[in-house]
Amino acid sequence: MELSFEDEKRNMWRFSGNNERFIRKVLETAKGERVLVVSKDGGEQLMKGIALLGKEKGNQITFNGYLKWTLTEGGKILLRYEDGNYYLSDREQEEEEYLKAIEGLHLVNGGEIKDVIKSLRAQQHGTSVVFLKNDVLVEELKRLGENNRACRIKPVSILHPPKVNYRKRNHRKENEQTFKEFMIGISAIDGALIADFQGKIHAIGAILDGEAVVEADMSRGARYNSLKNYINWLIKYKKYEPNQCFAVIMSEDGGIKVEIGSP
Repeated sequence: MELSFEDEKRNMWRFSGNNERFIRKVLETAKGERVLVVSKDGGEQLMKGIALLGKEKGNQITFNGYLKWTLTEGGKILLRYEDGNYYLSDREQEEEEYLKAIEGLHLVNGGEIKDVIKSLRAQQHGTSVVFLKNDVLVEELKRLGENNRACRIKPVSILHPPKVNYRKRNHRKENEQTFKEFMIGISAIDGALIADFQGKIHAIGAILDGEAVVEADMSRGARYNSLKNYINWLIKYKKYEPNQCFAVIMSEDGGIKVEIGSP
């Protein structure tokens, strides 16, 4: 420890709400690679001193600005707090994993698919979309439609409003706003969206089934586990390749997960 506090049993070293102002002063010395060390001693949380980051084991709280902090353990983010909201996932890490997963598929239309996902995430509510390629799309639309497990629609691009010949400029703006509201509406419908690799939606409100083929992750919700099982079912029983079918699950707090499945 670079700096140890003397007479640490004194009230001034207690890490509690009653000591808020003093704690803030002490934290001014804990910048960059230096951290304030707090440990439990006889039922109380006491400030022990200042140490270099990585030299001390245990949980770490990092303040990233006003009303922003993260709780980490061993470099892994356990909890984030931002503007009154708590988040259990690490957005930056999820973002990196998501981009890596999409790029790893080596898709011809990878750029368009990223744009589609970006557009859906901008709606700021949880949604999910399954991307199916060619024969997979045709077969699944037929199967799901015949069993009333998806509402098929005339293919519509998420990225661009329908082309209309406008005489007045304000009519174009009105159409763009209407289209935006339409996208918010269909992405909010319970169930998944089904899209092709060009970013066109072919079905909404899809209830995706399939025999249980993978172990569920109980730390995640039903939507994620359902799509994870569905994609792996397509690969295991339908013998499709991972680059022919994958799902993207987006949560309300901005989190994102790509489910590719494995042969």
